[in-house]
Amino acid sequence: EHWFILALGFAIGFAKAVPDFGRNGGWIAAQWTIKYGAVIIIFFLSGCSLKTKALLTAATRLHLHLFIQCICLVLTPAIGYGISRGLARTSMNEDLVNGLVVAMTMPTTISTNVVFTKQSGGNEAAALINAVVGNIIGIFVSPGWLYLYLKRSGQASYSDVIVQMAITIIAPLVVGQLVQYFGPDLVKKAQEYINFGKVGNVMIVLLVWNTFCNTFHKDIHLGAGPRGGFEKQCVCVCVCVCVCVCVCVCVYVCARRGSGGSVCDAVAVVMCGSTKTLALGMPLISVLFGKSANAGILSLPLLIYHATQCLLGSLMIK
Repeated sequence: EHWFILALGFAIGFAKAVPDFGRNGGWIAAQWTIKYGAVIIIFFLSGCSLKTKALLTAATRLHLHLFIQCICLVLTPAIGYGISRGLARTSMNEDLVNGLVVAMTMPTTISTNVVFTKQSGGNEAAALINAVVGNIIGIFVSPGWLYLYLKRSGQASYSDVIVQMAITIIAPLVVGQLVQYFGPDLVKKAQEYINFGKVGNVMIVLLVWNTFCNTFHKDIHLGAGPRGGFEKQCVCVCVCVCVCVCVCVCVYVCARRGSGGSVCDAVAVVMCGSTKTLALGMPLISVLFGKSANAGILSLPLLIYHATQCLLGSLMIK
């Protein structure tokens, strides 16, 4: 029943043992086989299973999309900044504190929110639309928050992000819709033998594995001594987990009040409003802090938050 949680743990442990296997530029060229391949499979299967009418109906619900984006790109950045100001008064590493701000200003994820929304019985079509819209808006909004909060300016490449989304989201979604339209019997037959939801979860595990292979390959250190570094890492993990739980609770309360009583919509709000993407976060960190020797430390809260949101999301799956 909890194979997904066990698989996530195994993926992180395996990444620690053999980081070169699944890192970008490693043994299996994960920057293509996983970063692109896994996401393409997720959205192709969504295109095959989602009814076109449901997708079009969800696209017209502008108030729901606005509500989700306000939570993800206004409320959660404010929560993250408030928590970071409190942490700044402690002995916590300044780069970790700033990294928390970076993590919380990111838009929603591209893939995990769609998979978890579907598996939790939520409004998959709304989650899919917000995955696309949120990441397009986030290209402009996230750097703005970082300039306001951290006085850092810079932009990730618009063209790179849009091209990646076109290849990994829009194209496979359209192909999946065409397959569903012209070959409904084929799709129905495939669903008898293949559990689309389980396949999506496997793709999420691969994405997490790739993320941590890249992290362990960089060999990020937080302190001069091994014990000091380990203790700071433990503190960072605890803080990020607590922040993730806090954000999820806040978003859940907002979702219950703002979804009009619809449980399906509330699930989509929670999954899209509380999750944060690595796809935009890591390039932005490279642009804003790439010349800093502590750029790896700045990315740590986002990486830990990403793993935590996967674990919490798996607990909500039916």
